[in-house]
Amino acid sequence: MEKMLLLLVGVLALFGCATLAAAQAPWELTRGAASFDRHFVVEAKQLENVKTSGTLAGAAGWFDYDVTVPSTGWYEIYLQPYANGIEVLVDGGAYTFCPTGPKVGNFWLTAGKHTIRLQRIHWTGFAPVRGFTVRAATGAIGKTFSVTAMDVHPLLRKGETLRLQIASGARTAATTLTAVVTDARTQAVLASYPVALPAQAGLTTTTLKIPAAQEGSFLVSFKAGETPIAPEDVRPIGYSVVDTRPLARTGGEVKKTLIASIDCAALAPDYTGGGATRVISKPFGKYRESGDVGWLQNMNSTAPSWFAYKVTVPQPQQPYLVEIDYPDDAQRTFCLAVRDSSPGAYPTAGGVDSGGEFTLSNKMLTHTVLHWTQGTDLRVLMITARTGLRAAASKIRVYKLDGPLPLLNVPARGGRSFANWYEEGGSFLGIYATPNGSVDGTLVAADRWARS
Repeated sequence: MEKMLLLLVGVLALFGCATLAAAQAPWELTRGAASFDRHFVVEAKQLENVKTSGTLAGAAGWFDYDVTVPSTGWYEIYLQPYANGIEVLVDGGAYTFCPTGPKVGNFWLTAGKHTIRLQRIHWTGFAPVRGFTVRAATGAIGKTFSVTAMDVHPLLRKGETLRLQIASGARTAATTLTAVVTDARTQAVLASYPVALPAQAGLTTTTLKIPAAQEGSFLVSFKAGETPIAPEDVRPIGYSVVDTRPLARTGGEVKKTLIASIDCAALAPDYTGGGATRVISKPFGKYRESGDVGWLQNMNSTAPSWFAYKVTVPQPQQPYLVEIDYPDDAQRTFCLAVRDSSPGAYPTAGGVDSGGEFTLSNKMLTHTVLHWTQGTDLRVLMITARTGLRAAASKIRVYKLDGPLPLLNVPARGGRSFANWYEEGGSFLGIYATPNGSVDGTLVAADRWARS
């Protein structure tokens, strides 16, 4: 009998502990990806794939899910298996473009119904999202506040101010966080600012102003006391500062030293394609022509006509001027490109349109290409775009620049605006020979772009 009583007491104690643990578990709700309430997809077959697979994999569009939370307060949203690159909107606002990891962020929700939209309109579509979970936040500080940049794209001029909105609430006691500004390149701490979170039952917001005192790229993260807030709970806010004050305008000529000279009529190309080349003699000089198979009409079905010469330069990560003399004596549409053998390099290209609506001079003209090198092994390429027309070149000269590019001499007032567009936003990094993929490397490439 005594043993039975002890066993009964143990069972009751175990049951009591389990009940207590269940009572302390935070409220949560999970929805499967295919259980959406409303949707938009670019192609109907994508919707069938979602229903069949139970994931959003490959669908391009958005999916709305209605959820009801039991009480007003802070909630966390998690995507399964991860949230990377997905846009999440709560009730049409509270926009988040998700970072790495499964957590979307912290959200203040009032008791009742809300709509969560998962969106990715990019042509590659969603990752294989299986669903999401809304979970009532614990009392941990990192789960009970949120930070939003009040400027849509925090790109600031030196001397302006970064404005952050810190939302908090459901706090029985006031507390103070610390906002820490670090250099994104060196991780050095540059400044810190106190952020007071008041004792407040409802939602309250505080504006933090951070002066953009120096040029560079920066991160704002937070800590409570000496403990950093986990970046997966409240991700750091990144911003960049640019000094837009005009530099002294010195003007001047480019100083250069000749390091290679190629007579295309006298020297056979190192490489050819799309048929043999030929040498043409005219009263104004000799030049070499490609075959007449253009890449536009054939794309990849037929090898186009082209020829190229090897060039070796003395140093990588330097700018070189490549001058190509070409005949302005016939209708032509062809590309002049400098290619670099290094991985990640992007060809620097120009081109020629002559004849047709353009009056011919029947002279040798010169086209110049400014090329920043990743390595030292280059190719200078001439390739024709249109079938029936031929690329042509007489001489190639390669110069090393002696000193920096001189700044252009521009009027104090007036002038013109200039835009440079890349289909792929990161391709300029290869064109301007970024030394690495870091923030610092990106700034180097951006500076070279601006000077070029």
